[in-house]
Amino acid sequence: NAGICPQLTKEQGGGICAHTFEIPLVFGTESDYRSANPINYTWDKQTRIYSNKIISHWISMGTTGEPLKPWLRYDPSKSNYLQLTPYHEFSMESWNEDCSIFDQSEQDNLFQMFGSDDE
Repeated sequence: NAGICPQLTKEQGGGICAHTFEIPLVFGTESDYRSANPINYTWDKQTRIYSNKIISHWISMGTTGEPLKPWLRYDPSKSNYLQLTPYHEFSMESWNEDCSIFDQSEQDNLFQMFGSDDE
């Protein structure tokens, strides 16, 4: 989905990680990254399902203070981050400051595993 993970070279900004890249998915307002006309960008079904899954996780944390799935116990000696991929579900894994996860998730068909037509 070029709206989420545009095919860019490193010189064009491909593989760049930014804290705010998840915000459109959290609020259900995804638009085409660097699009000339982002207002008219249309989500495909997989992007909508993925966004709805993220929204569900945020709502659960906001209303109950609990994640939808158990998290690993905090260990200050480890550097963890939340990896969002269809093949690993929502899991805590060590972060080695390698942002290639975004490129890899696109190659792995990130959105195919996050739900069905019924969601």
